[in-house]
Amino acid sequence: MKILTAAQVREADLYTIQHTPILSGDLMERAAGKCVDWLLQNIKKQRITIICGPGNNGGDGLAIARMLITTGFEVNAFVLNPSNRLSTDCEAQLKRLQSTHNHNIKTVVNNGVALDLTNTDLIVDAIFGTGLKLPVSPFYVEIITQINDSGRPVVSIDLPSGISSDETSLNTGNEIVKSTKTLTFQVLKKALLLPENAPFIGSVEVLDIGLHTDFMNKVEATWETLEPEMLAHIYVPKREFSHKGNYGHSLLITGSHGKMGASVLMAKGYLKGGGGLLTTMVPEKEGVILQTTVPESMVVSMQTANELDWAKFQVIGIGPGLSTTAEMSNLLELVLSKHTGKMVLDADALNLMAQKPELLVKLPENAILTPHPGEFRRLVGEWQNDFQKLEMLQQFSTKHKLVVILKGKNTAIATPSGKIWFNTTGNAGMAKGGSGDILTGLITSLLASGYASVPAAQLGVWLHGMAGDLAAATLTQEAMNASDIIDNLPGAWQKLIAKYHEQLHQQSTFINHPS
Repeated sequence: MKILTAAQVREADLYTIQHTPILSGDLMERAAGKCVDWLLQNIKKQRITIICGPGNNGGDGLAIARMLITTGFEVNAFVLNPSNRLSTDCEAQLKRLQSTHNHNIKTVVNNGVALDLTNTDLIVDAIFGTGLKLPVSPFYVEIITQINDSGRPVVSIDLPSGISSDETSLNTGNEIVKSTKTLTFQVLKKALLLPENAPFIGSVEVLDIGLHTDFMNKVEATWETLEPEMLAHIYVPKREFSHKGNYGHSLLITGSHGKMGASVLMAKGYLKGGGGLLTTMVPEKEGVILQTTVPESMVVSMQTANELDWAKFQVIGIGPGLSTTAEMSNLLELVLSKHTGKMVLDADALNLMAQKPELLVKLPENAILTPHPGEFRRLVGEWQNDFQKLEMLQQFSTKHKLVVILKGKNTAIATPSGKIWFNTTGNAGMAKGGSGDILTGLITSLLASGYASVPAAQLGVWLHGMAGDLAAATLTQEAMNASDIIDNLPGAWQKLIAKYHEQLHQQSTFINHPS
C-alpha cells in the first residue's frame, strides 16, 4: 500500500472528482458513509458527540452526524469556527444538517468555552484530519484538552487532531487528541506509522472510499507498506529437480561465552528460510553447543578464520552474540577483506562498525544491516523526532548503498534507491531477547536461496512478523518467546505460498476466460 503525503491525498481527491466524475460533496458523503458503516458495525446505539473543525474534516464530521441521527443515534455536534470561516463543503454539510436537526448543533467561536461532554458515551474527533499546516492555536489546545480529560473513548477521522500528516515539528509541545480508534481514508498516512505517535492513534482502520485507481497506481510514493499480494509476486517456489547446492552455502559468524543462545537461534532461523548448506563459526570452546542443538549446521572455529576457504561461502551473516572486543573487531575486518558477496550484519557487528566508522566503506554494495533503534543511533547519531530518524535512515542507506532494516513496530526497510518499506506484521510479544537473531539468520538464508537484497529483506521481515503473529494467536504476546517465532515460521510460509497459488489461479483463470 502506498503511503501518501497530505498533498498527494488532496491530488487523489481532485483527480477522482475530475475523472469519475463525482462532486466534491458527494465524495465527502462517501467518506462519511464509510465511517458510519464502521461505527454501526462496531458500537452499540449510544450517545455520540461529534466535534467538527472548520475545514473538510469538519464537513466529514457533520455528514457523519446527520447519517447517525437518521439511524436513531443520539448525536450532538460542536462546530469549532473561531475565524467565522468554513470551507465550502463544510458549510454545505452544516446547512444540510441544520435543515433537519438544528437543535443538535452548537457553534463554538470563542476561547474559554467548556464543551459539555458529560452526557456522551463516545466522542468523534473531526477537527483537523490531514489538514493541519500550522501549530495548534490556544483555542484548539483548550478544546483538545477537554476531549482528553473527558475520559470518553474517541474515534478520530483520518488523523487524531493535533498530529501533522507529514511534519513532526508541528506536534511538538501541542495537545493532541488521544484516540481509541483512527479511521483513515484510502491509505495509511506517514504519521500513523511513527512510534512517537502511538499514544495518540489507538488502533487504525483504513477505509476504502473509492479514490480513482488510475491515480493510485501512477502516483509515486517514497514510502509503502509490505503487502502479501506484492510478496507473493516476489516468492520463487523450489525447483523440482534441485539439490542443496542450488541454494547456496552460508557462513554465520556468531556467539561468545555466555551468548551462545544467539548463535543457536540465528542458525535455527536460517534453517527455516530455504537456504542450502550452513556453516556456523563460533568460539572454539563453544562449538559443541551448536553441534548438539543444530545438527544441520557444520561448525568451524573463530580461531581458524585465517585458514578458512572464504571463497566457498556465497553469503555471510555476522553479529549476534559476538561481543565488541578487539579480537572481534579484528575478525570483522578480516571478514570484510575476504568477502565481497552478499552479507547481513546485526547486533555486535553493527556496534563494532559504530566504533570504527571507516569500516562502512568496506561493506559490499547492497549489504543488509538490521539494527534496532539503539544500534542505529550509534551508527548515525541522535535525532529529534521520528520523521528525522527516517530521513537519517534514508540518507544513510542511499549514501552507503546499503539495505537497512530498522527494527521495531512497523519495521522500516530502507533501500539504496531512497524508498522505504514498512512492515505491518508482528506484535509486541516479539520484543524479547533473540527475536532479532532469528531474523538475521532468516534473511541470510533467503539471500542464499537466490533472492536479491531488497526482496530478501522484504520477505524476511514479513515472514518473521507473521510467525510472531501466529505465535501470539495461540500463546499470547505475554507467554510467547523467540523460539516460538521459529516454530511458527512454517505457518508464515504457508500463508505466503497460499497467496502465491491464489494469484497463480487468478492469472490462469484470466488467461483461459478473459473478460
